[in-house]
Amino acid sequence: MLELLDRPRTTRDLSRLDGRAESTISYHLGVLARAGLVSKQRSGGSVGYRRTDLGDSLVTGGGRPGRRYDQSA
Repeated sequence: MLELLDRPRTTRDLSRLDGRAESTISYHLGVLARAGLVSKQRSGGSVGYRRTDLGDSLVTGGGRPGRRYDQSA
């Protein structure tokens, strides 16, 4: 799911892309948000979710945000 959040998406968008029920998507987004991997922003009547810097680093394999990835570690 983190890979799909390269730009803001709603639970409906994610449900259509992923094939899971919106309630399941919402549950998973809540878990990811509590872990600091996604953030949400209300825009009008909808809520958009997007990866945080930490979520980006997990998807790209870049290690910790703000640090260079050291393959020798």
